[in-house]
Amino acid sequence: QGTFLRWSREATRFAAVVNARRLDDPAAGVWVYELDGKRQQVFKGWVAYYAWSDEQQLLILEVKADLSGILWRVRCDGSPPVHMGLVRVLYSFWHPSPRVQFDVHPDGRRIVIEAFDLHQADISMIENIR
Repeated sequence: QGTFLRWSREATRFAAVVNARRLDDPAAGVWVYELDGKRQQVFKGWVAYYAWSDEQQLLILEVKADLSGILWRVRCDGSPPVHMGLVRVLYSFWHPSPRVQFDVHPDGRRIVIEAFDLHQADISMIENIR
């Protein structure tokens, strides 16, 4: 169940986003699936984007109803999410949902964020995220 499937760095598990079907849907968020069929919800909320930062950890961009974006570091061991910072999220008439994408450098210490401001690309980088 879910969309936007992504393998972990070592391909031992994968994650998926489950979109909300109603207000305060408890199933909405990011789920991690093990190859043996086990699954767990590692994050609850409206997720705009996520990426694996290492085998045990994801960076998740949560978007609130006011289009504020919160970047979280989430471990697969059930530890509480760590607030990493705010990310500006813009809504465009041309896209059905907020369009923000990012990727994590293989060293896990930097991310690059793509955001569209008035339909022109804008690229940012955040360093030392560990």
